[in-house]
Amino acid sequence: MEYGIRELSGMSDQEKFEALKKTAIEENEKVYGNEIRRKYGEEAVDASYGKIRGMSQQEWEDFRQMEQEILVRLQTAVQQGLNPEGTEGRADCGAS
Repeated sequence: MEYGIRELSGMSDQEKFEALKKTAIEENEKVYGNEIRRKYGEEAVDASYGKIRGMSQQEWEDFRQMEQEILVRLQTAVQQGLNPEGTEGRADCGAS
């Protein structure tokens, strides 16, 4: 469900935050649902969505910040032609 300004204006900050998480999950499911469910299975995807639903606002902000940092590192790596199997690529994904 998408929320317009009219619907959001009557919501508390917590309700708005819950709506944001719900919308993010729905969008992810619409775009990637079939692929991720086929690749990782129903249980893993549902568990992941459960973790998102349970996030606090601070956890959500930290998550989104980390997402942006990863995207910047990936973009830089592609522009520099770095090998994903090399030291930099392994460091970016947390592998040693």
